[in-house]
Amino acid sequence: MKPYIIGLLILLLTIVSPAGAQTISNLTGFQVERIKPNSLNLIGLNTSVTPNGSTAKTIYKIFGENATNAYVKKSNNPSEADIIWVIQNDGTWLQIYYALGGEVFPPITEGWRAVGYGDTDMSGTLITGGFFYESKRDDEWGLVMAGFVNTNNTNIITRTEWTILNKGTPVPMSLTGLNLSSSQGLIKGNEREADILWVQENGVWSGYYYALRQNFPPLTEGWRKIGSGNQDFSYHAVNSSGILLQAPKWAVSNGMLSSRRLITIWPPSGFQRARKVTDPNDPPKAQVDYSLSYGIGQMPSRLYFAVLWPGKQGINYTTEYYDTFTGWTFLSEREGDGVNLNFDYTIVDFLPWGVVRVNSEWVNW
Repeated sequence: MKPYIIGLLILLLTIVSPAGAQTISNLTGFQVERIKPNSLNLIGLNTSVTPNGSTAKTIYKIFGENATNAYVKKSNNPSEADIIWVIQNDGTWLQIYYALGGEVFPPITEGWRAVGYGDTDMSGTLITGGFFYESKRDDEWGLVMAGFVNTNNTNIITRTEWTILNKGTPVPMSLTGLNLSSSQGLIKGNEREADILWVQENGVWSGYYYALRQNFPPLTEGWRKIGSGNQDFSYHAVNSSGILLQAPKWAVSNGMLSSRRLITIWPPSGFQRARKVTDPNDPPKAQVDYSLSYGIGQMPSRLYFAVLWPGKQGINYTTEYYDTFTGWTFLSEREGDGVNLNFDYTIVDFLPWGVVRVNSEWVNW
């Protein structure tokens, strides 16, 4: 047989062989937002209810029907209860709190209520992007939210003056990593001309903008911080979310009014896969789901996050978690039996975030 024919056969065998074929599940994960005592906290929504879906969630989905999964201060008097501030489409704010109910006047039953809405159930209020949490407690606590983690870009249509920008992922990312600067809707320039991204850091607000080169005061292109001159902040981490304040002074002085614009935020580079075509030889993808609850492990008082999936016979499953330094890192491996539900879990306490996936491979290949 001629050498080129042998080479062709080897190539064909390589293409059709299922050896090493692998599929990757949807990503699941959680974020922990630190609620500072007696303060107003900006909270971004960075997980979704469905795979690669919207990060919008209802009050019920975030806090639970009875607020049992969060350290929410409850009271029939909104001046004493924690307040969830939710921006509406018309620019007004809803002030939502958890009422204890009981024999009070005006009559009110237990549940999520809002200032000015009487006994109306507000648990179904939908929040998009993020919200402000006004804490009236004297101690700090962590609000945990779980869901699917998007691998696609997050597209946000800005409001006319300011907008809550959520990262769309629990993973801390730098200003460069978010790739905000590539958004056509972002106005760049100096402190007076550019859009400002305000980020809450340990209770203090810091403003960042994308600078364009200018001679005086000297500026080079890149991310800068208000009040820090030409110091580079391109790799400064954004943990949760920020407020994008459109450049009003520059817009007004140039006869331009603030407008609705498109802002695009990229996911972490390790979430993107180059391969898009499905191979018929690939093993079926693990159909993962998630759980966030107390007591599923050996310590009933601890909060656990779990990833769960039905294991299929003949499939080997490898669970990996994401690390910002090492990328995807091995956690566990098991073979499906077609009967039992497979799962991995972690205790959420003291963890700021977590993202996990499950890889599927044929057994004995």
